[in-house]
Amino acid sequence: MPTTEPAAYPDALAVLSDLVTRPPKLGARPLGLHLEGPFLSSLRRGAHRPEFLLPPDIQVADEVVLGGPVRIMTVARSFPGCGS
Repeated sequence: MPTTEPAAYPDALAVLSDLVTRPPKLGARPLGLHLEGPFLSSLRRGAHRPEFLLPPDIQVADEVVLGGPVRIMTVARSFPGCGS
């Protein structure tokens, strides 16, 4: 899921949550979601729209992660306190 406006996360995560918790009719069941963003560097954002990128914020991260089956969230290590 590409970085998008914050208001879009709850609905998107609800759909994905249903896919993770509902037994599949055929094939594998997704185990969770890897979010790339919104905490990405604008210098290395790839296809992510710059207007939706944010500096790391634990409250925003909690809201997103607790809203659905997020298992991994990429955070740019170039932000202070996020790596070397």
